[in-house]
Amino acid sequence: MKPLALLVLLSAGAVAEAPKAKSVTKQGEWDVVTLESGTVAKVLVPAGGAKSNGLVMAFHGNYTEPDDILRFGAPLAAHRDQVWCALQATGSEQGARVWDLEADVPRIPELLDYVLGTYPVEKTRVLSFGFSMGGAAACRAYGNSRARFAGHVT
Repeated sequence: MKPLALLVLLSAGAVAEAPKAKSVTKQGEWDVVTLESGTVAKVLVPAGGAKSNGLVMAFHGNYTEPDDILRFGAPLAAHRDQVWCALQATGSEQGARVWDLEADVPRIPELLDYVLGTYPVEKTRVLSFGFSMGGAAACRAYGNSRARFAGHVT
């Protein structure tokens, strides 16, 4: 075997496949996605589909829902022609949804892989955004995977 061919074979990584969704249902303006791993998120695509292909990974605050941050972001998503994705926190406190950063943040790369593989998103235009404890989740997501984000806002 020629050295160049061998080098190409050795350097070629396995083709990564996007994580699979167990279910995707429509809820108003957004898709409710449940991955095979159990990760749940809501994805907002502007009416007519995103054309500039930006993605905002949005993290809701404690005692709120993904719906809340997506309602807040819908006008901005439409204006800037972006897809927004809101991971659903898994913790519970006093009957309300809260972040369990140790359990929730490690689920972000899989969700990001799914969104990048499924929606019209440019992988170099990904931003993490969050408020309150969702801001902490956004910071951790960014810190754990800096190469995957163009920036973050809290």
